Amino acid sequence: MKENNVLKDKIALFPRSPGVYLMKDPAGKIIYIGKANHLKSRVASYFTGKDSRPMTPFLMAR
Repeated sequence: MKENNVLKDKIALFPRSPGVYLMKDPAGKIIYIGKANHLKSRVASYFTGKDSRPMTPFLMAR
């Protein structure tokens, strides 16, 4: 539960503007570079299950 609160707090800090984001594996290697018109919503979508793109389960499993 504490981990979820930390994640929510971090997502709350993201801007509601366009931006670029990186996804990294546990070793810190970049596995995906994405862009979004609304950065906060895009990042949150990965953790709320609202992202239905085919690559999302692959990224989240890593």
